[in-house]
Amino acid sequence: MIKNLFKIAIRNIWIRKFFSLINIMGLTIGIACFFLIIVNVRDEFSYDNFHENKDRIYRVALERIYPDNVVFYSVIPFSIGEAMQTDFPEVENMTRLLDPRQSVVFQYEDKTYEEDKILFAEPNFFDVFSVTLIMGDQEKVFSTQNSIVMTEEKALKYFADEDPIGKILTIPQGELMVSGVMENVPKNSHLEFDFLVSMALTGIQNQPNYVSFSAHTYIVVKEGTSPGVIEEKMPVLVERYAAGQIQAQTGQSFAEYTAAGNGYNYFLQPIQDIHLHSNLNSEIKPNGNITYVYVQIAIAFFLITIACINFMNLATAQSTSRAREVGIRKIVGSTRGCNGKSDQPYPGHGSDTAYTSNFQSTDTERFGTEEFIRSIQCFSFSDHRDCRRPHRRELSFFCPVVFPAGDGLKGKIHHIPHGNQVEECSSCLPIRSLDHPHVHDSHGIYTDAIHKE
Repeated sequence: MIKNLFKIAIRNIWIRKFFSLINIMGLTIGIACFFLIIVNVRDEFSYDNFHENKDRIYRVALERIYPDNVVFYSVIPFSIGEAMQTDFPEVENMTRLLDPRQSVVFQYEDKTYEEDKILFAEPNFFDVFSVTLIMGDQEKVFSTQNSIVMTEEKALKYFADEDPIGKILTIPQGELMVSGVMENVPKNSHLEFDFLVSMALTGIQNQPNYVSFSAHTYIVVKEGTSPGVIEEKMPVLVERYAAGQIQAQTGQSFAEYTAAGNGYNYFLQPIQDIHLHSNLNSEIKPNGNITYVYVQIAIAFFLITIACINFMNLATAQSTSRAREVGIRKIVGSTRGCNGKSDQPYPGHGSDTAYTSNFQSTDTERFGTEEFIRSIQCFSFSDHRDCRRPHRRELSFFCPVVFPAGDGLKGKIHHIPHGNQVEECSSCLPIRSLDHPHVHDSHGIYTDAIHKE
C-alpha cells in the first residue's frame, strides 16, 4: 500500500510538473525562511550563556539624575565596585574593565597592525568570566603592569607557529609583554575584545574615585542573593563614599546636592539580559533589541502559516482533477459485505460470496458507444446487515473505468469472486479498465459488473 501511494505521488508530480514545482517550492521556501529566522532568534537569546556563573553575574549600571535630564550609563565610578565588595557580604567577587575607545598600533619585528578591540582588565578577570586561558598561568598573567593577554586568533596572526609567551609587542606608549593566550571570545557575548592589558598600566587604581564614570563593573553575588537586596543598600553606600568628593568639587553638602535635583541610582543588570535589554551610554559594543527579536518571531510564524495555507489551497484546487481516482478508490476499496457468516474467507480464497456496493455517477462523458465515469459517489453496502469483518480490496489499476452507454448511471457494482458464476441478468453491463481493454464478462468468471437500476 505504501509503495503504491509513493508511486501515485511521483506520477502526479511528473504529470503536473509546473503545478508541483510551484506548490513544493512555495512550501520549501516558507519552511526555509522560518528555520533561518528561528536560528537567528536562538542566537540572540544565547548571548552570555557560556559563563559558568551566568545566573549570578551582574553588571552595575547607573541612572544619573541631573537637574534637567536623566542619563543611563553602563560605566560607573571606578572605586564604587571595590566599596561594594568591602561593604556588602552578598558580593562574592568583583572585577572591572576599562575601555580605551581608541585604536592602538602594535608592532612585532617587521609586522605592524592597528587594533581597536582592547580592554584593560584586573587579575581576577578569569575568575569571573568563563574565558579559557590556553597558555600562561592564570594567577600570574597580570603580575606586571605591562602584561598583555591576546586571543588565539591574534597570537597566530602575530607569531604564527612561535611560542608567544614572553614576546614583546611595541606600542607608542611603550612595550607590552605577552603573558598569556586565551580562547577566542564567543560572538554571542556582549564583551568584545582581542587583547586584555593589565589595569595597573593605567594607574587609575591609585586615586579613589566615586563620582566620575569610567569602569564597567561586574559582581558575582552569592547563591540565593536577590539583586534587589544590593540595590536597596546602594543609596547609603553612595552617601558614605561619594559625599566628600561631591562637596569638594561643588562646595555643597550631599543633602544640598540631591535637593538641587541631582542623584545616583545604581541598579544591577543580569549579564544574560545585557545584549537584548540594555542600550546605555558607553556600551562596549552595540547591543540587540528584544522588540526586533519579537518582530522576527512574528514574521517567522506568519511565513510558515502563509506557506502552509498556500500549499493546502493549491492541493485543494488540484483535488477536483483527481475526483475520478477518488471514485475508483472508493469502489474497489469498499467494505466487505457479510451474509450472516462471520468466518467467510476473503475474495480470491475460495469464497462463493459476491459483494455489492451502491454507486451514483455525478460527472460522466460519453464517447461513442461507451460512457466514461469521471467521478463516482459510493454509498453503503446494501442487503448485508451482519458485517463483522471489514475488508478493503486491493486496487489493481489506477485508471478511468468505462462501460457501454445506457439511459442511467445509477445502480450497483457487483464484486464477484474470481472464478465464480453469478446468475445471468440482462440488466448487468460489463465494465473494463482503459489500461486493460479486456471486457469483464458480467455473466461469467470475471471480477466486476455494473447492475443498472
